[in-house]
Amino acid sequence: MSGKENSTKGRSGIFQLDNGCWGYRYTIKVDGHKKDTKRTMDEFGRPFKTKTAAKRAREQAIINDKVAAADPNPKVVSRTFAQVYKEYCEFGRAGKAYTTIKNLYS
Repeated sequence: MSGKENSTKGRSGIFQLDNGCWGYRYTIKVDGHKKDTKRTMDEFGRPFKTKTAAKRAREQAIINDKVAAADPNPKVVSRTFAQVYKEYCEFGRAGKAYTTIKNLYS
């Protein structure tokens, strides 16, 4: 870890680096697990030049993580190869010869 962490007694999550730029950190709970995040650059790869810029980026990142945690991606359903092949034979192989299908999945 590079940087000195001298922001208001460590409570704000904003800290200044040795080079004079700023960074932020935060922790949120997602599905019962703690997610620790630390950033020293914005989404474009530029360092935070001011404390205010780091603070705004931190607030936005927390909001984005909370929204993403509230709307999780659908779970991937586990299926066997036989199930996938049967579905393909029923719905997706129109106009293809059996040997062509066999070669695709062998």
